[in-house]
Amino acid sequence: LNHTEQLFVTSTLEVDAEESNDELQQTKNRIEVETLEEKNLVEETLRLIDEGDRRIPFDPNLKDVILVVGNTGAETNDTFYDLPGFADTRNASVEIANAWFMKRVADNSERVKLLFIVNYGSVLSGTTRTGFKTFLQQAAKLVKTPAKFKSAISLVATK
Repeated sequence: LNHTEQLFVTSTLEVDAEESNDELQQTKNRIEVETLEEKNLVEETLRLIDEGDRRIPFDPNLKDVILVVGNTGAETNDTFYDLPGFADTRNASVEIANAWFMKRVADNSERVKLLFIVNYGSVLSGTTRTGFKTFLQQAAKLVKTPAKFKSAISLVATK
């Protein structure tokens, strides 16, 4: 190779090495961002669980529980645990924290009654009933053995 050809080959190799370093750095940055997002997800999940543990009192003497699943907006003097609705999927942290608290309520109860709340419009004839069908699918995932809860499940359709 003559001197000009050698300079061209050398500078091409240097540019390729710089591009490889840039690509490597970009990959490292992506991994750091993904790791940071995962770290934030874990921290947010733990924060929600800690906050709920501070706010939700469990009395060892109260073992009969009625689980309210849905958005009722109702007030009562009875002891109810108003659990999140099935469609509360703001992010993974909220979903994990919701599942955690539903399990905590179940673990601290001897008997459970389930009161499902649905939108009245979702059960009207002449409508698609898609919302109600989705609700039934989600309820079936929650209640693995519905026969066991036959006398302890109620459904309320509200406007």
